Amino acid sequence: MYKCGYQITNQGEAETYSQQKIEVIFFEFPITKETPQSYWIDAAKWDYKLSKKLVLKDGSGKRFAYLKKEDALRGFLHKRLSYGARLRSGLKNNERLIGLINEEQLKLSDNAKQGS
Repeated sequence: MYKCGYQITNQGEAETYSQQKIEVIFFEFPITKETPQSYWIDAAKWDYKLSKKLVLKDGSGKRFAYLKKEDALRGFLHKRLSYGARLRSGLKNNERLIGLINEEQLKLSDNAKQGS
């Protein structure tokens, strides 16, 4: 089974994020056991916390790994698009908060000027 990820190959050398060399990589997991509803895979090579991982066959929802590289890549794309949407949403909220903070600072400074 396959899981898709990425790695930065020159992290210590790059001065900016745009100079980082990033590449898509595939992790391959051997199937150790198959049941009618699931696969058991050996994940110890890639993750010291996991020795065995259960992956459901039904294909609904998020999956840890996929039978085909194409499906792993499609799942990874979906995860990165979702991650990007959450980051953009958080950035918009942050910008709104900065605006509110600036408004409050103006109110406080106006009140301070009127009080003196």
